[in-house]
Amino acid sequence: MPSSRRRVICQVSDAAQQLAAADPAGVRKVGDALAAKSRENESTVARAAGQLSSRPLCVCRQWLITWTRVPPCLAPPLSRSSFSTGGGGDNPFMNDVDLVAIAAGEEHQAAKALSIAMLSNPIHIAVLQGQGETERQHIEAMFSSMLKERPGEVSVAKHEGAIVGVVRSYKCRGGELSHEQPGQDRGADEVEASDIEARIEHWINAWAQRDPLQPHRHLGPIGVLPQFQRLGIGSKMMESFCAQVDANHEPAFLETDKLVNVRFYEKFRFRSIDESLIFGVRNFFMWRPGQE
Repeated sequence: MPSSRRRVICQVSDAAQQLAAADPAGVRKVGDALAAKSRENESTVARAAGQLSSRPLCVCRQWLITWTRVPPCLAPPLSRSSFSTGGGGDNPFMNDVDLVAIAAGEEHQAAKALSIAMLSNPIHIAVLQGQGETERQHIEAMFSSMLKERPGEVSVAKHEGAIVGVVRSYKCRGGELSHEQPGQDRGADEVEASDIEARIEHWINAWAQRDPLQPHRHLGPIGVLPQFQRLGIGSKMMESFCAQVDANHEPAFLETDKLVNVRFYEKFRFRSIDESLIFGVRNFFMWRPGQE
């Protein structure tokens, strides 16, 4: 969606909040304006989704198409206090971290946690052209849509009742695109910096071209809140995931855009099988064979 249209929606949303406080009777008028902008936004998304649906994509990637359905400025404001516990040191609370299946109604909190954990990912910065609050809300909207519409299997790491880590995987039948069948999207040099939809589309297709043809368990997203990283939570989530796929004799696949993550995943028998530059960001595609 063009950035100008997003700004208009955000301005209408701000007006709604101000009017609700100063003139409750005027809320209905602003609600009508929001509805009109929402219909306009849905029309734009429908056109983009129609273009993408004509291309064969791995089923585990379809949720990405819904990224732009929710104007991020309409999402409730983030309260970081719910994730703050203080502390630190040498893993003093690891015994108090529980890894459990996500419960109904926790999708929004999980999406918030992922948006904070992955805000600094190079590919997100490159696609969204920044890493501020607006971009964080974009990422939150993407993950919220995914967790609701195509959750797969989602586990959350909790500390004192708050979600501090999220891991999601999906049983994928295998990609329908290969390296010899590239997508028909525009090249990165043809995509305007302000055209976020086109940048998302290019990113999706670049990843989809490398989806394994073999059925597999697709891992991602996986993230831990920054203040809880390097304390063993990510390893705990990976150990649980690997135990699951090993029990089912499933191979696994993931994408990452950080070399440090490549080294981390290698500890769990993932190996890099391909690389790609997307908007100048080095992306790694990793495979873990199924265990006999």
